Amino acid sequence: MRIAHAAIAGLVLATTLSEGRAQERAPAVPMDSPVPAPVVGQAPQALTDLVERAWQLSRQATAKGARAVELSAREAATRTFFAGAPAVSLDLRRDLPRDVGLPGTDASPERGKNEWEPGFSAPIWLPGQRDAQRRVIAREREVLSAQAQLVRWQLAGEVRDIVWRLGAARVEVAAQRARLDAARALEADVARRQRMGDLARADFWMAQAETRAASAAVLEAGGRLAEAQASLAAITGLEEIGDVQERPATPAALDDGHPGLRAAREAAEAARSRLAYAQVTRRDNPTFNVVGRFDRDAYGGPYRNTVRFGFAVPLATEARNAPRITAAAAEATEQEIELERERRRIGAEQRRAAVSLEAARAALEEHIERARLARDTFEAIERAFRAGERGLPELLRVRAMTLDAELARELARNQVGAAIARLNQAAGDTP
Repeated sequence: MRIAHAAIAGLVLATTLSEGRAQERAPAVPMDSPVPAPVVGQAPQALTDLVERAWQLSRQATAKGARAVELSAREAATRTFFAGAPAVSLDLRRDLPRDVGLPGTDASPERGKNEWEPGFSAPIWLPGQRDAQRRVIAREREVLSAQAQLVRWQLAGEVRDIVWRLGAARVEVAAQRARLDAARALEADVARRQRMGDLARADFWMAQAETRAASAAVLEAGGRLAEAQASLAAITGLEEIGDVQERPATPAALDDGHPGLRAAREAAEAARSRLAYAQVTRRDNPTFNVVGRFDRDAYGGPYRNTVRFGFAVPLATEARNAPRITAAAAEATEQEIELERERRRIGAEQRRAAVSLEAARAALEEHIERARLARDTFEAIERAFRAGERGLPELLRVRAMTLDAELARELARNQVGAAIARLNQAAGDTP
């Protein structure tokens, strides 16, 4: 029973074992510390590195770069002389061949009439249209930048969630392995005492059942750990990471660069710029035309060479403008509403995260005290069991209570770290 007692007393250290080196113990964490205990025995892992790996693996930088090229091309188009693609035309008119006529018409002799009309037309900019379009492109470039920052922040949230789920799974695996080691030691001790006649055969069977239960718990915890590792590999390409710790960040003011709020704000600004563009372009682009004409009336006659300049200005009609302006105004209103909703949502999320952190820290203190009381109780029952004053069922019950209390304590430490990560995420912190 000294072996079993030593295994139970070593649970605090065993819960911080590395997954790759299950027998190496990590430094213990002070019982009164509100800081989460390390979940692995490897070197600390920078959260920034994990988020960067997730960002690169997502190929979002490539996608945003392609969109940036598109915006640059649209901006270059505003520097051209014409508002759109020009067009060339060629009209040709000649006499039909001799004695050829369409059905129902008289055939006329071919006299040699010949007429050519090459033409050129191009749309031109409306007053203020070019600048309005450039402002739209500038706002869309800001939207693109804000969306890139938003996606990276969202990836950071996913990484944080997976990291702390992985930490909880590692804590549970280490605790269940310590439970299995203690159960095996207890089974060996009970078998020895049963052979000596100190304990009954039923006690040995009870110890064996506890060993099987501990073994099953190790397998179940290992499955949860494998699931968390698969999630980590899917987002970062890594299956094993070192210890990740964060300090609570001070939530920034809601108008001071929170990625979610910035994306909503830039979307609203872009919608307003599109509304301004719709109000400026109340008609289709005017068209400038140049047409040359080279014609003669008959064979041998002189050619008359003329040139014609034309300018067509489409009219600003309500049928054209009302749908465009009202659609742009509706989009701007929707984006303003979304901005306000996002501001309220982020504020509420920050308050929830702060409350959750305080609750997690308070719960950790309670779990620390619970584990201390459970360990003291186990030590007393274990001494009574060795003296023959307590039975094996009671020892196993108290032992299970102690293991549960110490596992809950280490999971509470991990929960404090997860709460800090959620607080940082709600504050808009992007590693």
